Amino acid sequence: MFSRVTGRLGVFAVVSLIIGVIVSVGLLAAMAALGIADRLQAIHLHEIFARTALAVVVVILLIAVLRSPDIPRRGAYGSNVRVLLAIYGVGVAAALLDPFNAIRNEMNVIRYPTAIVLTVAGVLLVRAALAARRHLVLRLAAGGLGLVLVAAAADEILQLHENLNKTGDTSLSQATGLETQDLATLLVAMSGIVIAWLVRRVIRNLAARGTFGLGGREVAASDLFLAAGIAFLAAMMLDSFDTVVSSLTRAGLSPFLGQDHALMQGLSLHAYVETLANSLEEFLEFGSAVLLLATAIVFGSDDA
Repeated sequence: MFSRVTGRLGVFAVVSLIIGVIVSVGLLAAMAALGIADRLQAIHLHEIFARTALAVVVVILLIAVLRSPDIPRRGAYGSNVRVLLAIYGVGVAAALLDPFNAIRNEMNVIRYPTAIVLTVAGVLLVRAALAARRHLVLRLAAGGLGLVLVAAAADEILQLHENLNKTGDTSLSQATGLETQDLATLLVAMSGIVIAWLVRRVIRNLAARGTFGLGGREVAASDLFLAAGIAFLAAMMLDSFDTVVSSLTRAGLSPFLGQDHALMQGLSLHAYVETLANSLEEFLEFGSAVLLLATAIVFGSDDA
């Protein structure tokens, strides 16, 4: 079921992104025809393009999840899913409507719901770790992850990882061409996805044997934990390789637009792609936080 659901969502995500980009291009074309675009700065056009595309993506994905046959219409499970989707929708709406900060800006309002969700997830996991009915191994794992999430929430608000750039480039960052901050976050994401995959594999094997009292609840939680890791890794890939994404987009569009097209001049196309990629990164980070909250809810539930 995990592979089927994630695969289906992946297809919906790609299709909805294509639709969102088409809608954004159409909107900018209409604004240009009406003379509105000429009265706006380039940075505002980049932001309109990104926000419009992402609004379309989020709406399509939320509808797709709500109408999914895997989501029951009644019961606690269905209710929890709808609550989590509502939380995600509210956070995304706040980011889209923030008039002062670009979505890709670290000061955008989306950092607050992200931090709140991570904190709640961490507290729920620590609370579950204190439950005497759990095996010690599970309690230690849940408690450790809970503390990590609380620390991540603090970092989201205080922007502690931003100071990594002040330490200067390391030899590894110079070799890869990535900034220290981008390299660090990418390595964390890659490590996280490996750990999440290993946790899921180990839990499934142990649950099959009934070891440590593991059951369906822990297996479901491990699936959600892996999904959160995938979302976070995707976010960090966009953050670290936005220039590569821009170059690939330019290469893909050049046969259709030609090198003399306005978008092919200077950094025009790069600015649009970079704004969209880095804005999508923030939404994926928030989505990862919501999936971690879902992990904590499932793990702390009393349903075996």
